[in-house]
Amino acid sequence: MVEFDDAKDCAVDEKITLLKWGNATITKVDKVNDITTTIYAKQDLEDKDFKKTKKFHWISNVDKYNTKLVLKEYDHIVTVEKMKDDMKIEDVANKNSEFETMAIGEIELRTLKKGDIVQLERRGYFICDAPYDQTTGSIILIFIPDGKTKSMSNLTTKV
Repeated sequence: MVEFDDAKDCAVDEKITLLKWGNATITKVDKVNDITTTIYAKQDLEDKDFKKTKKFHWISNVDKYNTKLVLKEYDHIVTVEKMKDDMKIEDVANKNSEFETMAIGEIELRTLKKGDIVQLERRGYFICDAPYDQTTGSIILIFIPDGKTKSMSNLTTKV
């Protein structure tokens, strides 16, 4: 599996690099209502030219080797930059400041303990809020803001 934002612009006969695996050529692209749902590729491990290819992070499509992630982001608590004397906190409180994104990560993330910090490539740094729970099969991670106003990745966030 690859990120939707990576797969959405793929074209047949395009060469891509699956990071830490090798190159592949896209053979087919399935779309539903103009949205890419599946890409097919033929692996070419002999091709070592990685210079002009799109780089794809990927993960196995086998559930037992993956971990469900709940990625939480928090926006500002108040909607104004500076409080004025005549303002009431309930009028400027951001009632929609918590956002969740469901994601899939590698099985090794199950070893995280509460408070551990981990970097998810192209996403940023997260702190483990709730370690792996066998009943839900998931981990809750909270995004640690880096202060940048523009993401270095083309992957979208909620905030």
